Amino acid sequence: MYELCQHYGPRDVGDLPVAITGQLIETDANNETDERLKRENETETLEASPDRSTSVVWEQVDEDADAEAHFDTLQTSVEKDVSPVDTQENLHQAVAQICNTLMQEPSNAGTQAARKQLQDLSERLEFCEKDLALLQFGGKHKCQEAENEIHSVRSEINGVNEAIQECREYLSTNYKYCQLHQSNINSRLASLEQSVTDRLVGLEKGVLERMDDVNSRINRME
Repeated sequence: MYELCQHYGPRDVGDLPVAITGQLIETDANNETDERLKRENETETLEASPDRSTSVVWEQVDEDADAEAHFDTLQTSVEKDVSPVDTQENLHQAVAQICNTLMQEPSNAGTQAARKQLQDLSERLEFCEKDLALLQFGGKHKCQEAENEIHSVRSEINGVNEAIQECREYLSTNYKYCQLHQSNINSRLASLEQSVTDRLVGLEKGVLERMDDVNSRINRME
């Protein structure tokens, strides 16, 4: 078991639960001699490298962007019945605990305990995956709503632009019509003014002629 944990070290922390699930080796409960030998070898190895389990540094896997985004998302939204909160650090600690159990108790009991811890971790990861799926679905739904809203606003803007263009065309047409109409009115006013002037001149001339005629008659009577 210790060799298995050595193989799946902190470099493969993203794949560790799956790897352990697929490759946990059943320990022969009847082979007590083999178990004692493994325990003695384990003790010697731990004495040769003390604090092996506590000195492991779990590094962030920079190459797995999807896993990083997955863990970051889990920090903000987790199922209520999952305890403790499944942040990236807590999940790494759970994986480390499984490795420590296998290294410290390379026996049938240790294997069963590790399997139980692995089952609990798998359930936690399943909750996290479901929660992530809900977040992705909700995000897509929100994005769709935003796209619909943007489309609606753009349609309204296009409608306003069309109305503005219609107003411009209407004003332009009416302005031309008003200019033509104003020209006609000015022409008619000029013609009317000339006609009135002519009539006034004619009336004035007629009055003067009648006044001359009256004066002539008065002179003759005298």
